[in-house]
Amino acid sequence: MSSILDTSSLYNAYSQTASNAVSSTLQSSLGNVSDTSSDDQLLEACKSFESYFVQKVIESAKATIADEDDEEVIKVAVIGKPN
Repeated sequence: MSSILDTSSLYNAYSQTASNAVSSTLQSSLGNVSDTSSDDQLLEACKSFESYFVQKVIESAKATIADEDDEEVIKVAVIGKPN
């Protein structure tokens, strides 16, 4: 059971790091947009926003779906480990 929790915590740490990186890239892209921005700069800002938006949608969807491993961890926590 500890390996499941270790994997989960590693995934959560990775997910948070990836989210921070995408958010930082988005903020940087949006910070560079102005009235005089070129089409390429605007396209890059749009791509950064799209990436951030899709990532957040996927994270929200995953949060609503119970994984089989998660169900097993909950069962063991509530009922106890079978003999």
